[in-house]
Amino acid sequence: MKTIPILIVTVFLLSACSHQNDKADAYGNFETVEILVSSEIQGKLVKFLVEEGQIYKAGDIVGLIDTVQLSLKRDQLIAQRKASATKINNILSQIEVQEEQKRTLLIDKDRIEKLLKDNAVPVKQLDDINGKIKVIDSQIASIRTQNAAVLDELTAMDKQIDQIKDQLNRCKIVNPINGTVLEIHSTFRNYNAW
Repeated sequence: MKTIPILIVTVFLLSACSHQNDKADAYGNFETVEILVSSEIQGKLVKFLVEEGQIYKAGDIVGLIDTVQLSLKRDQLIAQRKASATKINNILSQIEVQEEQKRTLLIDKDRIEKLLKDNAVPVKQLDDINGKIKVIDSQIASIRTQNAAVLDELTAMDKQIDQIKDQLNRCKIVNPINGTVLEIHSTFRNYNAW
């Protein structure tokens, strides 16, 4: 909304600056809107690309705060996530082994039930097989609980990685609007010299 009045003033000034005669037909002062451009995060300024008189567009990156520690933290979290993700394969293979043992016990149970109909085996053998199947079911449930814990751990790490990525983006000093740099704060005047 601020650009419409600025455009109107600009059109008025351009029309007043015709070259039909050398006499000025308007006098006055120009007022500017002062905008302080700064980083959203504290830290050491490692890059500053601003010069007085330079025109910048909205969204131009004009500076950068040191990101080394944040980058290292992000890389560490990504490595930890990969290590935790390998646990899932181990857990799934444990479940597979337990499922195979259960399939074998179910085959034995079927055989014992057939023999039991002919009174060829005692009932205790069927009770033993049923007990072993219950134990394996409990072990499978326990292993699945471990898997859920690892998945929760991975989700938490994903959130931490997203948080670090957000902080890395905030290290960029971004020009908020189209405009010309009229003055650089005295703190930064000598920064571009190196």
